[in-house]
Amino acid sequence: MFITPPEKKEEMKSYDLAYLLSGTFTSYFKGKPLPEKELGEKDITGETKGEKAGDKAKMPGESPLAPVASRPFLETSKPAKLFVLPCSQMLEDNMLDPEGQSTNATFILNIIDHLNGEDAVAVLRSKQQTINPIARTTPFDRGVIKAVNIIGLPVLVILFGFGVFIKRRARKKKIANRFNI
Repeated sequence: MFITPPEKKEEMKSYDLAYLLSGTFTSYFKGKPLPEKELGEKDITGETKGEKAGDKAKMPGESPLAPVASRPFLETSKPAKLFVLPCSQMLEDNMLDPEGQSTNATFILNIIDHLNGEDAVAVLRSKQQTINPIARTTPFDRGVIKAVNIIGLPVLVILFGFGVFIKRRARKKKIANRFNI
């Protein structure tokens, strides 16, 4: 409501609202030193540097506080997909409904499915059941439809029954004539 378009037509631009990047990505730390923990800073297991069980059998002269690389540094990633959405408001409750039927919910769910390689699920999600209302009819047309349903269909069943009865009688006569009964 408070967004107004620019006064000059030259200032109007289109902006990308989201990006989907795929491929291999280089590390931010390529060519830079890796960050190290401060002394006394706890890691995930709750132990400080130099307290791990494997640190007791160190070489003589080696500092107990020397950094130990637990895994190698990867300069590039494996092939991956990365989705960038500049606004986290799309993921809040005021934009997404619990049933996942709003356009924003469908967009986010389709992005998640695409990133997981499940594009067929997104296609199925777009096939929603909708109500096709009956076309408006005149009172005369409604009366004709009622009459056909109430009178016409039972008459058709009766005529079909007579047809079967006549066919069986003819077959009976044919068999009787063949055997001279």
